[in-house]
Amino acid sequence: MHQERIAAQIGELGNYRATSDEWTLSGTLAGEKTEFSIVCSPDDALFQLGSRKLGVDFSQSLSDVVAAHRETGLLVALRALQQLLRQGPQKMGETIYMGTMPCYTTTATRLSDQPLEDVLRILWYDAKVRFTTTAEGQVRLVEVFGDAGDDPIEMVCDRYTSFTHAGQQIQFPGRLRLRYGMETVLMLDVQQLQTARPATIQDGAAANQAGAAGDGASE
Repeated sequence: MHQERIAAQIGELGNYRATSDEWTLSGTLAGEKTEFSIVCSPDDALFQLGSRKLGVDFSQSLSDVVAAHRETGLLVALRALQQLLRQGPQKMGETIYMGTMPCYTTTATRLSDQPLEDVLRILWYDAKVRFTTTAEGQVRLVEVFGDAGDDPIEMVCDRYTSFTHAGQQIQFPGRLRLRYGMETVLMLDVQQLQTARPATIQDGAAANQAGAAGDGASE
């Protein structure tokens, strides 16, 4: 019942089920002019940050990415968030409702100052992922756990904003913050989110041929 309730709340963010399985995010480092772009798809994710290029192959061990404590951890957490929004928790893997917990997402220094929020734990690839969600369906924290003893990937989701998909509004974090333990590794301001698969040259040619056929038929 709790899983169904949380899934329904997440659905209030927008019709993510209608989006493609390839997303493109772009923007800048928080407080800086350095631009980034991320392409996240079912097989892999690519991250360009300024002149640097990083990537993750999701067919490889995600526990190794967790243990590395690098910027690529953001790609893993982002893929988990993408699947949650598009598919719902139960299609990702074995899901358990863990109850409510506080989580550090602001500048408050005491855990007792944080609100209690719902937490789902999902067995995912060779890792475990936990989602902390608000009553409005916003995912505030994505944690990906690898081997025992390793600090998990933590992606804090802040500043939800509206983006457009197929003429409809969907809600997505405007800021993504990656941390391991108490150390913040990366903070990104998301300015654009593309959730429809980009048209290829072949797609364009097919559309042109269809348009030409339609013109002939109307005449």
